[in-house]
Amino acid sequence: MSLTLKAARQALSKQIGDFWEGTTTSAGNADKLDLIDSTLTGHQSTWVTSGAGGEQPSTVLITDTELNKEERYVDSDNLTTASGTIGVTRAFTVLIPTIKTYEIHKEFTAADKERAIKWTCYDAFPSLYKLIDDSSLRFGDWLRDGGFETWTSSAVLTRWANDTTQANTLAQTSTEFVRTGTYSCKFTGGGSGSFICQGWNQGSATHDTNNIDMQHLAGKTVTFRVWGFSATANALTISLEDGTTSTYGNHTSHSSSTKVYHPGDSTWRLMEVTKTNTANPLAIEARIYNDTTSAVYVDDASLTGIGDKMTYDISDLGLYNHQPNQIYAVSNRAANDTTPRPKDSIVLLDNWSTATSSGLLTFKTRITDGKALRIVGRGYLTQPADAGVNTEASWTSTEVTAPQDEIIVAGAAMYLYRLLISTSQLGDVDRYKMLADYWEKEYRIRKARYGMASLAGTILRG
Repeated sequence: MSLTLKAARQALSKQIGDFWEGTTTSAGNADKLDLIDSTLTGHQSTWVTSGAGGEQPSTVLITDTELNKEERYVDSDNLTTASGTIGVTRAFTVLIPTIKTYEIHKEFTAADKERAIKWTCYDAFPSLYKLIDDSSLRFGDWLRDGGFETWTSSAVLTRWANDTTQANTLAQTSTEFVRTGTYSCKFTGGGSGSFICQGWNQGSATHDTNNIDMQHLAGKTVTFRVWGFSATANALTISLEDGTTSTYGNHTSHSSSTKVYHPGDSTWRLMEVTKTNTANPLAIEARIYNDTTSAVYVDDASLTGIGDKMTYDISDLGLYNHQPNQIYAVSNRAANDTTPRPKDSIVLLDNWSTATSSGLLTFKTRITDGKALRIVGRGYLTQPADAGVNTEASWTSTEVTAPQDEIIVAGAAMYLYRLLISTSQLGDVDRYKMLADYWEKEYRIRKARYGMASLAGTILRG
């Protein structure tokens, strides 16, 4: 279950007694300054108001997904009771046709309610939080998700960038061609020059800067390894880039100035390339190429350098104050290994510290290279974007389920009534203060009753 912005807004509106949802019964007029719903004919003309008398002005929000989700203030003509027509002060972008959904907001605008919801997503922490559970790092490895385990969708890797200049396609693979872990990456190229990559790039227009940690490899000698499977010759190769020169490798040649390929013999081969980066590189990238339109499979990639890597940048994980609750060392295992894990294959670590200002995680003592680092902690809830009501279809907070949404409703209501205390006429202040106090109490009660369970911390070695 998840909480959408629309559902949160409507739940808030219902609990503060400020909710109406309807469907247009006729097309509006050509000037785009109204909508028509014949079911409104039973209401008085003052049921909605422009606020000319000092009261809160009413707004109309178009919620139909085919339209622009625009919100407009009601004009001075209010509601035409004979036809169920509501006029607005500013034209809609399009004429509002029949059978389109809308909402009426009378005490607060929809945009105000959404700002209150967003504020509560922050303020309710740590009663409400996003669980961070990341296994993209391996000790001694500069790559993120070298095992190709983390996917945004079945066709999009979270930690690897797909070159957008080619018609590449990626697919999460779990049933075949997997060396270790749960998944590998099936990479179908778009022709010569097709690649996926990970790294740091000062100004790439075709792929993301998706591993800022790698900028610290300037002037260093590094080795990039990938296990690859290909049934096609001259398809699969790997490279290291520093923005000036490219160095390529395969299963036998590890430092070539020209491309060298997997033999295409339908076997897993360990591809390897070593490069010394320039002291002032424009980029540091590890690339996997598929120069054909056939499919290749890759798994278990790593990028290692000279000396021990004891510090890792975890600033992009979304952890509150960049502070994990627990870190585990997890041993890799073959994809077809179903035997029970030994006790030492998952170990809770206590030999680390983090810098809350920079998000740098530092280990005080070594652990075995190649072990996955499972980092568990809390972060703020996923936020609605700043664009207001136009973003409702794109925001889904998967961290919140019923009855935790009751916390967001109470916090948002408290925020709204507090706002009115300082902006309302003198006669309304006492009413709004009473309502703000009520919702503040409800906010505390609901956080205590419905809040998420706390995560255990780790007692660290000194």
